[in-house]
Amino acid sequence: MSVHLLKPALRIESVYEFAQRQKARWMEHGGRTVYPVWTSRKPTRESELLDGGSVFWIVKNQIQCRQAALEIIPYEAAEGEKPSYLILCETQLMRVAPIARKPFQGWRYLEAENVPADSGVISINDEAPPPEIEKILRQAGLL
Repeated sequence: MSVHLLKPALRIESVYEFAQRQKARWMEHGGRTVYPVWTSRKPTRESELLDGGSVFWIVKNQIQCRQAALEIIPYEAAEGEKPSYLILCETQLMRVAPIARKPFQGWRYLEAENVPADSGVISINDEAPPPEIEKILRQAGLL
């Protein structure tokens, strides 16, 4: 059974902004484009994460999107620095049914039974809705 990670998206106001920020950080690895998630702790449940797991992102105190985890590789730090890791994820962001979450540092495991349902792919080219519509959608829990 797969397990997932839950991670806050820091200093982000919307999933649209998050998608644009991610695109700027995409990298090539093993002949494919991936999004690297830096972490100082290697997940101890690596095999479960890489067996269909995803990184779920908290944006504005709600779980709002996810992306599939593909691989975990050691990050080559300078001599004397602590080891760290890159969790390589698909570039495609999937919107999920929003669930409120309190902020925390780092990441946490998210068990399969607590995973919110997918609700559609977020296109990198999507634009944020006009502010008045976005406010209504947020109040309705749709953003």
